[in-house]
Amino acid sequence: MAIITVFLIMNVSQNKKTLVKLENRVMDYLGKISYGIYIYHPLVIFLGAKLLTPYFLKMGESYQYIAIYVFIFGGTILLAGISYVFFEKRFIRLKGKFTRIKSSPSINDPHPG
Repeated sequence: MAIITVFLIMNVSQNKKTLVKLENRVMDYLGKISYGIYIYHPLVIFLGAKLLTPYFLKMGESYQYIAIYVFIFGGTILLAGISYVFFEKRFIRLKGKFTRIKSSPSINDPHPG
């Protein structure tokens, strides 16, 4: 798996005609909220297991997997997005006041700072 990942990363970074394009709005957004995804993913899994297990058990096995993955993926993205807007952006704005070297604004960010 690690070797495949290395080849994928090398292909995306070096090959201009790669099938996997990382320069798009979805990937930019996921990059912005990636810290929240990292932090909140275990919480969403835990809450899903505690609160929704009785509902998932009433479904067929195939539907259980679909519902679980949709809930976890959607819940994590939703919670990370909310956290970014209402919490993380405030710290990102403060970063400029406390850094010695100013970082350049993101090219794709219409509201830098």
